[in-house]
Amino acid sequence: MKGTIPRTEDFRVDHDLSQGSRSKLKDYKGSGFDRGHLAPAGAMKWDDRAMSESFLLSNMAPQVGSSFNRHIWKSLEGKVRKWTKKKGELYVVTGPVYVRNHSNSKKINSCYSQSFLQGNLRSCKS
Repeated sequence: MKGTIPRTEDFRVDHDLSQGSRSKLKDYKGSGFDRGHLAPAGAMKWDDRAMSESFLLSNMAPQVGSSFNRHIWKSLEGKVRKWTKKKGELYVVTGPVYVRNHSNSKKINSCYSQSFLQGNLRSCKS
């Protein structure tokens, strides 16, 4: 979270993914969904490349409307940064939860999950 690198806002396709597996900017245009960072840009201020790569569409998940992404989710990201500063080390796993839409049998993103682990991962046993 240290650093002064500004947001780049350079949302773009991740060409490391195969054509059929990657999102495109047009997927979001007019869809009613906002591009929500999984690994937040606010945590990438330490490096130009990290900041830029945080805007790859492979680091995005669709979030319904701008209000959730730009207010509720942004607030949670801020709290996570505060917890990390307070605790010193925090591992965060973030992702969408997909459920099947019974009306058309397509999987849709219905909610998000964030899990936290404080401490040293080396002490965890599988």
